[in-house]
Amino acid sequence: LMKIHSEKFDKLVVLAIAASFVLRVCLSLTAAPLNGVETINPNIVRHIAATGGIPFELPDLPPPHLFFYTPLIFLLGSLLYSSLQHASVTAAEFSLRMIGPVFGLLSMILLYLVSVKLFNKKVAFYAVLFYAFNPLSLALSSYITLDTELAFFILLSFYLLLIDREVLAALVFGLAYNTKI
Repeated sequence: LMKIHSEKFDKLVVLAIAASFVLRVCLSLTAAPLNGVETINPNIVRHIAATGGIPFELPDLPPPHLFFYTPLIFLLGSLLYSSLQHASVTAAEFSLRMIGPVFGLLSMILLYLVSVKLFNKKVAFYAVLFYAFNPLSLALSSYITLDTELAFFILLSFYLLLIDREVLAALVFGLAYNTKI
């Protein structure tokens, strides 16, 4: 691997990203039924899709029944859910599971771009390889959680800083903040 030329690293990165994306989709399709916080997230998305409003109270939760999440990803999820709900409820539920793998894919691409900008293609390849097949990264992008989306927006903000787009980086960092924090 030490003697591989720069162009070959590009091919290996594409292969690693593609394999990881397929693995993430497969894990999403075979993931256990919704549990824990993952049951809350789809309920919020369904509520927004049905009513067009953010739920300020969640009676299905233990007290205090308050909606304490930032709405960005839930709004995105409700758009997907609403657009596919007419096809079938199964398609709408499937779309919620696919948000994580798609953001995981985008995060790997951004990780590669950031790593190339800071280091070189060899380091970028290893960075992507470690992220692509990290068990925690795979698990978090297989469930309906907000962690993969947060990683994407932070990486995008950092990349925009690297290419001297400070104002846009600040806006994207605001999106990152509005994803989970």
